[in-house]
Formats: sequence, structure tokens, C-alpha cells
Amino acid sequence: MNIIKYIILSLFFVTNLPLFSQIESDFHFKKIQVDEGLSENAVYCILQDSKGFMWFGTKDGLNRFDGNNFRVFRHSLERTNSIGNNFIRCLIEGNDRNLYIGTDAGLYIMDPVEETFKKVTGATNNEKNYLTSAVNALYQDRAGDIWIASMNQGIFKYNPKQKKLSRIELSRYNLQNNASWAIYGDLSGNIWVGTRLGLLRYNKETNKLDPIESMFGFSDNFSYETLSILEDNKGNLWLGTWSNGLCLYDKQSNSHISYLGRNDIFQYVTHIRAIFQYDDRSLYIGSDDGLYLFDLDTKKAKRIDMPQLQHSLSDQNVYSIYKDKENGIWIGTYFGGVNYLNPSQLNIETYYPDRRPGTLSGKAISQFCEDQFGNLWIATEDGGINY
Repeated sequence: MNIIKYIILSLFFVTNLPLFSQIESDFHFKKIQVDEGLSENAVYCILQDSKGFMWFGTKDGLNRFDGNNFRVFRHSLERTNSIGNNFIRCLIEGNDRNLYIGTDAGLYIMDPVEETFKKVTGATNNEKNYLTSAVNALYQDRAGDIWIASMNQGIFKYNPKQKKLSRIELSRYNLQNNASWAIYGDLSGNIWVGTRLGLLRYNKETNKLDPIESMFGFSDNFSYETLSILEDNKGNLWLGTWSNGLCLYDKQSNSHISYLGRNDIFQYVTHIRAIFQYDDRSLYIGSDDGLYLFDLDTKKAKRIDMPQLQHSLSDQNVYSIYKDKENGIWIGTYFGGVNYLNPSQLNIETYYPDRRPGTLSGKAISQFCEDQFGNLWIATEDGGINY
């Protein structure tokens, strides 16, 4: 037997080994948690700003990450210009390069240079209704206005130049105290809102939100509750729901098809909080039931995270998915902090020791060779011989 190669610490194979190989194991995540400097492991939102900093909104503070170190922003009694609430639910960077931050107690604007915060306190057009509710989602439209989805006060729009806050009403109904979860602008300029009662579309002529009747209704089971929205590269509108799986909404026919819903006996996925276009043919689906890769051609999903694998996703409760300027994928979870995936490494099959049968017994690889029958023998310094 001839020694093929000598490797220390890691083993990277370009060949296919049936004994160890699983399609899901190709996804290896780097975990960033409290031990690495993150202020809290529940990560609701992720953003990369124009300067390249990564921002993470958690249940206990706003985190800025430069690739090595964290800077955490929290409320401080000693600083009058600190953020007023530590529960960060959403954030975007505006055209003015300020950060707009949705918290559990309203909307804040951060000057990232001075590192100061101001609360949006302007009254709405009736001069009585202030934004005091938790803010679940933010979106900046083409005119530069900031759209705000609140927990129990409905939808607002904020003009940064005029510092004017206005409330956007529904055309035929009242949201009352029902939550608004998502705001999304498609390539045609339409603005969509996902709420506990279902899907809304903004009507420019009336300056009101029209319910999509086939995806909206008052019921106790919240069948149409929409948590996330995405338009794919073909113009299809995808909706992540609370209990009806992943819905494909047809804008022309005003109809929808549900995938991964209650009728899917093999893959019922609940609480889809994040949808992200991974490539031309697939979507990432982030849910309370794990992370899935959804094939746009076959309409089938494959679960990516494998809880029993050491190098899989740190937690199956996925709250946010974001792609940075270098095409790295950042995934925020509720219990496991941030996970980072480098897609450029997916063409390399990586094998790690794990508790599952059939995996490597050690991580320090000293030698490996192929016998006359094509079997690969692997010698480790900390786990014996693998065959």
C-alpha cells in the first residue's frame, strides 16, 4: 500500500466516499455566539452596511462586527443619546447612511459616525397617534421613505427629510391589534405587507393598503398569517407563513399554491420567518423546523441542517438570512447565535469526527492510503484507524 498524502488537523476530499458522504454534510457552518463576543444568542436581524461592517440585532443589544471584534450598543442611563431599548427586531441602512433600528419600544435612528441614537417621536397626521409599539420590519422605498411594520399599531411611513410620520390605513378592514410582520418591495414597485391576518398590497392611488382577498381573512387559526416575503429572479412572489408552509402567489390570477404545508405529509414546515434566493434554481427557507433548500423546478425541499452533526447549524430555529458583499451567507437563529456559510467551499467535501456511526473517529489525520480493492484506509492520531 502506498501513502497518498499527509495531512494534519483536517481532511478534505474531492472524491466521493460512500461510507461517510451525505449531501447535507456539505454545509459546514462557522458559529458565532456569546463566547465569541455576541451580546445574546437570539439574533433577529442581520445587515452589512456601506462600510462593510456586519450588524446583528439581538434580544439584548445591537452588535457591530468588523470580522474580528464586536462592539455592542445598549441602553445606558448615563448616556442620553444611547438607544432606548435593547431588543432589536429589525434594521436597515437608509440612503442618508444612518441606521434605522426597530426595537421593542419604537423606531430609533443611529448616526454610525457619532454613534448616537434618536427616537422617532413625531406624531402621525391625526396628531395623537405616536409610534410606541414594537417594530417588526423596515423597508425603504424608491422615494427614500421608511416603511414600518409594527406589532400592534399597524403600518407607518416615515419621511427622513421632513421628519414626518404618517399612518397607512387599510382600505376595507382594520388590523386592530394584529401584528404586521414583513414589508417587501418588488421589482415593479409594488409594496407588500405580511400580517397576522394575511397579505396586503399598497395602492398608490388611494394611499391605502388593499387586502389580497385570497390570502387574507379573520380566523382563529391564522391560516394566512404571513411572516416573510420574497420575489424570486423570475418575478414569482413567495410567502413564508405561520402554519401554511411556503406559498407561491400569482399576481395575475390572484391565486396561490402552498408547498410544505399541512397537506404535505412528508415535509410540513411551520413558522417560515426567512426566505432567501440562494441561486437561480433554489431558495433558502428558514423556519422553526430548520433550514431548507427549496428547488424552484421540482418544488421539493431538502433539509440542510442536521442537528446530530457537530458542524451543522447551531440551532434549528432560523430567524434571519443575509448575503454579504463577498457572497457569504449569515444565518441568525433564536438559540444559537449567528452561523456563517462560505458558499465557495461547498464544492469541497469535508469530513469531521462525529457521534454518528460511520463518521471519522478522530480529527488529527496522519496518513491515508488506498488498497487494491479501492478501499481507503485512514490513520488518525487521536482515534485509531478508519476504513
